[in-house]
Amino acid sequence: MKNEQGAPIMAGPGKIFLVDDLESSRMFHRVVCNRLFPDAEIFEARNGVEALKIINEAGPLSAKDVLVTDCRMPRIDGATDGLTLISNIKSMKLPILVAMLSGSQDSLGKAEELGAGLCMLKDGDFHSFWEIVAQWILFRQSV
Repeated sequence: MKNEQGAPIMAGPGKIFLVDDLESSRMFHRVVCNRLFPDAEIFEARNGVEALKIINEAGPLSAKDVLVTDCRMPRIDGATDGLTLISNIKSMKLPILVAMLSGSQDSLGKAEELGAGLCMLKDGDFHSFWEIVAQWILFRQSV
């Protein structure tokens, strides 16, 4: 199945929570998500504090939902205090993907230890990034 632009439409998330302090990054993610997953509900937050509020207000979560968080943000982020975000959200059974523009393997490893299901570096190729996310979600649903 393809969208109006001819890009493949993938079975994907129900709700996508994009957490990044950079508006441009959230915008690029949103554009790609809308193309790949036109039926997904997309929520945005600038930091972990906003993310927790939005997730709590979004209604029931399912195995098809996913949180994508940057690692370096103000307030609660995805790497330092954000490990708090990950542990809080882990209790909600929401799949967590930590995406970093830059960072050490230690930061990625720490996020995985705390419950992030997938940790990866963002390289600017948002389409490939979301194809990987879609495959990860499909895998999670089959397990």
